[in-house]
Amino acid sequence: MPANMSAILSIFKKHTTPSTILDICKKRAGCIPKLRVDIWGSCVTRDSLEFADNIKINKYCARSSIISAVASPAADDTINMLKLKEDIRPFHRRVIDEDLRKTALRDLDTKNILIVDFIEERVPIGLTLCGTYITYSRVLNKYSSNGKHLLQRMIQPFSDKHIELFLASIDKFAEKIGEQQVFIHKALYAKGERDFKKENEILSLYYERAAKSFSKATIIEVDEALRISNPNHKWGAMPYHYIDAYYRQFLKELSDKSGKNISYRKDFSLHKESAPSRYKKIKKYFSRPYNN
Repeated sequence: MPANMSAILSIFKKHTTPSTILDICKKRAGCIPKLRVDIWGSCVTRDSLEFADNIKINKYCARSSIISAVASPAADDTINMLKLKEDIRPFHRRVIDEDLRKTALRDLDTKNILIVDFIEERVPIGLTLCGTYITYSRVLNKYSSNGKHLLQRMIQPFSDKHIELFLASIDKFAEKIGEQQVFIHKALYAKGERDFKKENEILSLYYERAAKSFSKATIIEVDEALRISNPNHKWGAMPYHYIDAYYRQFLKELSDKSGKNISYRKDFSLHKESAPSRYKKIKKYFSRPYNN
């Protein structure tokens, strides 16, 4: 800290309360450390933290199911057989590799808070030829030319088999997390042309079961009135891409329940005037049920 700033802070300590002007001065001097957070989940949590001014994400574990996370690592032969396209983004290469090798959790820091959501449980699970489970995510399907050839069976999301596997996996997942403070982001689907009743009932079951498994867990659920899909979200219209008010309310709940003073970025928004073209078939997505 610069010497002149130290002198200014000393004066404020003598004549003012530390919770107000001191914090402002420290922030301007770059002296207030950001709240460090780990994420296991999806864009619903990652997008929420975009609205925060003083949060640093340490590890973002994405595109992976709880079922896959606690399974055995895929055999080297299986991994070596996977052919990924050259134009794959580094982030997508990383999450695919972590899902196959089951290494995502090793970078979590027990000193950080961990925010968990289960929106990624919306994707199929693959039983590989080597006998382990992997997450057959959209990025794996998009960037691999032979991903399906590595599987002997595909398990659809929200099916009876998926529920069975998740409930058998969550305690093992909680053991891997250990004593880290967990905040469960109870993210659910927003209503569209379908009401997603089945999906939300199953996700609610998963969240409730997880709350019993983690040693230190607090559930955060945003009011249903704010659970509205934003057709102009920067990632496109999906039932888990919400309006800005949802994310701001989540941050308020996180701030209150964690006891941390989370500040907000002024005028920040995820709303875009034109949604990405890759979601042109959104009506079909909202109207068709999952095949179990």
